[in-house]
Amino acid sequence: MHQLQKTTYQLIDLLAVAGFIADRVLKFIAEHLPPGKVFAFAPGLHFGYYLNPALFFFPAWQWIPWVALIVLIALTTYYILHTTYSHIPLLLILLGGTSNVFDRFAYNGVIDYIEIFKLATINIADIMILAGILIIVWRKSA
Repeated sequence: MHQLQKTTYQLIDLLAVAGFIADRVLKFIAEHLPPGKVFAFAPGLHFGYYLNPALFFFPAWQWIPWVALIVLIALTTYYILHTTYSHIPLLLILLGGTSNVFDRFAYNGVIDYIEIFKLATINIADIMILAGILIIVWRKSA
C-alpha cells in the first residue's frame, strides 16, 4: 500500500473519531439547553433536545439496547481481529452505534439534536451509521 493511501485512510479514521466526539459534545449541549429551546441554523433545520425512545419508527422494547450492545461487542471483536484499510464502513457503524447505544442505557432513548423540516430528528451518530451501511452496499454492488 502506498504511503499516500495509508495517510488517506488514517485521515478518514481520524474524521470518524472526530464525528463520534462531535456527536457526544452536541448531545451534551442539547441536553443542557433550557427546556423547549430550539435554534434554527438553516431553513427547515433546527438544533434542540429531542429524546427519541423509538427505534426506526418502532417502540424501543427493553431488550433492544442489550441486543445492540452484543452486536457492538461482536463488531469490535471483529474489528480488532481483522483490521485492514477497508474497515472504514465498520468503523463508522461501530462509533455511531456506540454513541446511540450509550444513550439508550443512560437516558432510555437516543438524544437527537437536528430536526429536519419537523419530519424527523437525527444526530451525527445516525449519519455515521447510515454512511457505513451505504458504503457497504455500494461496495457490494460495484
